[in-house]
Amino acid sequence: MPSPELKPCPWCKGRAVVQTVLGTDSRVLCHPSNQCDIHPVSPWFRSREEAVAAWNRRAEKGTDHA
Repeated sequence: MPSPELKPCPWCKGRAVVQTVLGTDSRVLCHPSNQCDIHPVSPWFRSREEAVAAWNRRAEKGTDHA
């Protein structure tokens, strides 16, 4: 099954990226090159899929301030 699409930053609408360490633990953050005043970062998750799902769910819950 393909990984879910990563939604943009809910504040600046810029590109978000997945950061992975140790080959498994992942989090999502607003790309550093964005002109974002918030620079949101998700908590660490055990997989890329969990991190992306949490990031996308937050964006869907109406926390979009841009």
